[in-house]
Amino acid sequence: MRKHLFAGIVLACLTMTATAKKVVSPNGRLSAETKGQTLIIKHKGRQALQLDDMLFANPSAKRVFSYVRKVKDDYRMLTGKRLHCFNEANEYTVPMQQGVRMRLRLYNDGIAFRYEFTGEEARKQWTEQTIFRIPEGTRRWMQQWTEAYEGFFPLETTYQIAPVPSFSGVSKSADGWNNRWGFPALLEPEDGLFVLLSEANIERGQSASCLYNDKERFSVVQAELQEGKDISDHTPWRIAIIGNLADVVESTLVTDVSEPCQLEDTSWIQPGVVSWVYWAYNHGSNDLNIIKQYVDMAVRLHLPYVLIDAEWDEMKDGKSIEDAVAYAKQQGVKPMIWYNSSVGWVNGAPGPKYRLNKAEDREREFAWCERRENRLLFWRQPDEHGVLPRLAGVRRPPSSAGQLPRCNNSPRMAAHMAKPDEHRGCLWC
Repeated sequence: MRKHLFAGIVLACLTMTATAKKVVSPNGRLSAETKGQTLIIKHKGRQALQLDDMLFANPSAKRVFSYVRKVKDDYRMLTGKRLHCFNEANEYTVPMQQGVRMRLRLYNDGIAFRYEFTGEEARKQWTEQTIFRIPEGTRRWMQQWTEAYEGFFPLETTYQIAPVPSFSGVSKSADGWNNRWGFPALLEPEDGLFVLLSEANIERGQSASCLYNDKERFSVVQAELQEGKDISDHTPWRIAIIGNLADVVESTLVTDVSEPCQLEDTSWIQPGVVSWVYWAYNHGSNDLNIIKQYVDMAVRLHLPYVLIDAEWDEMKDGKSIEDAVAYAKQQGVKPMIWYNSSVGWVNGAPGPKYRLNKAEDREREFAWCERRENRLLFWRQPDEHGVLPRLAGVRRPPSSAGQLPRCNNSPRMAAHMAKPDEHRGCLWC
């Protein structure tokens, strides 16, 4: 009995000692503190981020955070801005209301947090309560929501922005301002201090999120899942990369918190730059002559791939996708072809549609592609054919993260090329 009592006292003392420490990143640049139900993140003493209405279980407690451990990430990428990635963080937990716990990591270049459920009932009753406060006057680069995720990130200093009429999925406030935004979002809360908001490690049974705002309060809202599909005991990671612009650009925080690749053989994955018709010719992939120009450009620039985009199933002048694929292969360029996922963006969207939704349809398409050594572009998880998904017009898949290799740590992988005779530069997005 005395041994058990002594062990309990020692454990309690260790916990109190750990939680009494300052809540900081390993390098000391980032710190976290609470004021009531508000979570404040500081960078070198300057406030970088504020989260409102956090629903802490004990906001008045002397020790809100409990230290858990030091996290060390050390892994290699197939491609991207850094091949050997490493980072470290101090990890804490915070009890929330309704049987929920927040797991917070303070990395050297940002924060990551997620909500964890103590049981099935807690998961069913819980609604995301992540609210970023972005004060008026804050410089920000944010994309208005559009289903195709092909908008721009203009510099603004206010939430009072009129919606882009041509965007799909527009949402407006009672005052007529746009109030739905896509990730990522770049903020400059103080001169030279930047914060990039996003999310990471979206697993099976989870969905991607966007931001809805009520004036200065920007709430994370997950997409609706089909009944019974939300089976995870935690949310994806909510992340904020914090520092100067160099810190933001160089950060690998998105992949740092993502699960390692579960594929044993990644040798078939060969990342590379693609010549792409779409940026200059919205409907160019149904014209063989235009496709040939981009194949020829790939040859001149020594690019490994050409992307044959939407509407290749409606080729003009009696030509077909077979002709385009054959020409690319003759020139030594590997063709990639785009499929509409036929899940979200369907009405008014280009084809080909409904070719990958059923197992028997996928088998037929995969077999066809394998015979022609095509690369597929669509957002589905890989299967026995070893197909590498690519996010085409969609920010990320709703459920396949953790199944795929950490093959790139930039927001998107493809290069939108200019017209073939203007190939001096490309726009990365």
